[in-house]
Amino acid sequence: MKEVNIFYSQITDRPLNRENKLLINLPKDLLTKNKSYKNWIDRELNLLGKLLLIEGLKLYDIDSKCLNKLKYNKYGKPYLELDLELDFNISHSGKYVICALAKDLRLGIDIEKIEELNVDSITGVLTKKELFHINSCKKKEKIFYDYWTKKESVVKAIGIGLSIPMEEIEIHKIQQLTYDNNTWYIQKVQIDNLYSCHIAFNCNHVKLNHFPIDFYKFEANLER
Repeated sequence: MKEVNIFYSQITDRPLNRENKLLINLPKDLLTKNKSYKNWIDRELNLLGKLLLIEGLKLYDIDSKCLNKLKYNKYGKPYLELDLELDFNISHSGKYVICALAKDLRLGIDIEKIEELNVDSITGVLTKKELFHINSCKKKEKIFYDYWTKKESVVKAIGIGLSIPMEEIEIHKIQQLTYDNNTWYIQKVQIDNLYSCHIAFNCNHVKLNHFPIDFYKFEANLER
């Protein structure tokens, strides 16, 4: 059985110290890009995503220096030129950042905070069948975000960005869907009841390993 390793963390009400030892392994280009975000929360979420990726790379004995050669396909999906067999994906919403890694399969992960919304006003995402299902349920927002994260995880796994119309991706079964003659398998990732999170991959029967990390606690220990 193949395994997917999922690392996640959450931000606090204060940013990490930019002189923190945690950041010494981050390439200068990534730190420069991080500074371009105007909002400190956006900078923090971006930073935690890279730190989670570094933690994940350790499981595969891959040096974090490889991030100096981080590549992107023409749709913006990142990959490691050093190890093309390794796939990874990062997502964030609200206070959470999550990073999934695995070898010998393609994957995508998406997390979204469940918020109030007018489902009927949303276009270009749901099929008529899916919209009917949502409107027949009491917890419309919860069902909508479950649909969204399932579809978004598949789109990210395929790796061609939002060029795929979301309404063309229909959830035929709870745990799988087919797009362009390829079958994608979906699993729920339980992080927080106030969030919806799903992961998709092109392989069935996959074991998920969870690794919560508190970088802020780690920083406090370093400062002692």
